[in-house]
Amino acid sequence: MENFGNKLEQMKELAIDVGGKDFIAEITALQIKFQTEKLYIVVVGLFKKGKSSLINAILKKEILPVGVTPLTAIVTLLEFTSGEPFVEVLFKDGRCEIKGPGDIPSFVSEDENPDNQKQVDLVRIYGNTPLLKLVSLVDTPGLGSAFEHNTNATLQFVPKIDAAIVVLSADMPISKIEIEFLENLKDIVPKLILALNKIDLVKEEDLKKIIAHDLKVVSKIIHKSPEEFKLFLVSACQQKPGISGAGVAALTNYIENISRNEKSRLIEQSSKRQFNALFSQLEVLLRLKQDTLSMPVKELEQKQRVLSQSISLMQEQKGEFQSIITTKVNLLQEQIHNEVNKEMQIIREIVNSKIEEIKSIILEGNALENIQSSLNDFILARFELVKKALENATKDQFKALLQQYSSRSQSFLNELAGHLSALMGISFDIVASKFDLTTYTSFYLTLDSGTSPVNQSKSLINLLLPHSIRRQKLSRKLKNHYGEIIVRNASSIIYDLQYKIQESFRKFNYDLNNRTKELLESIEKIIADTIQGKNKAAYLIDDEMSEVKQKIETLERLKFSGGVAS
Repeated sequence: MENFGNKLEQMKELAIDVGGKDFIAEITALQIKFQTEKLYIVVVGLFKKGKSSLINAILKKEILPVGVTPLTAIVTLLEFTSGEPFVEVLFKDGRCEIKGPGDIPSFVSEDENPDNQKQVDLVRIYGNTPLLKLVSLVDTPGLGSAFEHNTNATLQFVPKIDAAIVVLSADMPISKIEIEFLENLKDIVPKLILALNKIDLVKEEDLKKIIAHDLKVVSKIIHKSPEEFKLFLVSACQQKPGISGAGVAALTNYIENISRNEKSRLIEQSSKRQFNALFSQLEVLLRLKQDTLSMPVKELEQKQRVLSQSISLMQEQKGEFQSIITTKVNLLQEQIHNEVNKEMQIIREIVNSKIEEIKSIILEGNALENIQSSLNDFILARFELVKKALENATKDQFKALLQQYSSRSQSFLNELAGHLSALMGISFDIVASKFDLTTYTSFYLTLDSGTSPVNQSKSLINLLLPHSIRRQKLSRKLKNHYGEIIVRNASSIIYDLQYKIQESFRKFNYDLNNRTKELLESIEKIIADTIQGKNKAAYLIDDEMSEVKQKIETLERLKFSGGVAS
């Protein structure tokens, strides 16, 4: 890109007074990325899909710790060094420590660094593997984790990279959260690579079904036919000789080809996207600075007081907010428990009634097999309806609760929604939509009763019994068998939805706190700096206004031809 380096340098100069330390650091990072022309490929997917194991297999070295319980907690970059491997740990306060490869788990695992208590910003692992000369690989925290800070770290980092390897698993079909993540990913990452891991754990017949299903789903998401994109079949743990080697080798060759043939295009696309995001943010901050300069000092001081009061009020009402929400969450969970139990009783009565209706033919030919197949289909379909209905109802109730709280409260949340949404693009509807019940769980409807399937006993004693008694015994076994299945599914739905409520609420809180903190710091700094400047005797408002106006005009000229590219 012509003059891209100059554009970044000018943007950094324009941001000095309004952008803050983190904003300047973002520009600097993009400058370094563009100057080094290093291709960054991120590995993403749900936790426990084998991302770290796959990276080790690609690099042919056990560089990353695997089996970390419960999951990797920090974004980790793998870079090249011609010397001995080492680790660079960067902290949020700017410190940098050099460690050995054996120290990695103490910084990137949830066990040894819970909630990122050590305040690690990034971990860079330097290895002398040849592939790292061509690309930098990025290991990310698992999506849909029980630890909201992990998923957040992944989502923040993804837009900064050039290509993504999306790791799916052969032991289960692509999930709802993976589908939603792919839908977002295709719009922000120039290149998507799909890898189906753990193929050694699945029978060949089942593997074919999973592949066909996943290809069909993914093709709809990325709007390409299955023949137009590749799905690499890999086994990162190499539990079956030959299978893993071929798949991982093919994936590695593909990465090398991308580096040689597509690097410039991919880097240009991702760099423009990052530039555009920084451009938009800086434009908003400069215009806010312009607005504050046009206000009298008294009006600015009044706004500063109102803002401080709003912050104080928010802190005072935090307990009230938490109390209201927690009570409602508990009520929602209790409601789910009651609703599922009510449905469980209805389903049990219907199943028992069906068994009674067909009891007379239960001993004939394949009747028992057909009866069980019919009951299986009915139970799964009915519970799926129950689950979807409760998910939708719960989501709507929670969003209504948040909106009600906003409309009746004079707290900071209401002021944020009404007056400051333009600054960072935050409205209360956007915040409320964070409660989306897409938290990943390993929940599945089941036909397992915990006991052996119901079969006709072929023992001589049983065969000598009258048909009426045999029918009675068999129908009783069926009722017990399906009674247990119904209880298991009901319990699973209760657990699943209650877990999703808790996790979604935690994510809602996390997002709200982070976004408002970032917003407040920007506003406070701009207002305080303007007041301080206006109170100085030598302060010339016209000169300052002219300077900011000139900065805005300069920023406008930094746009790519045709405007800020998408």
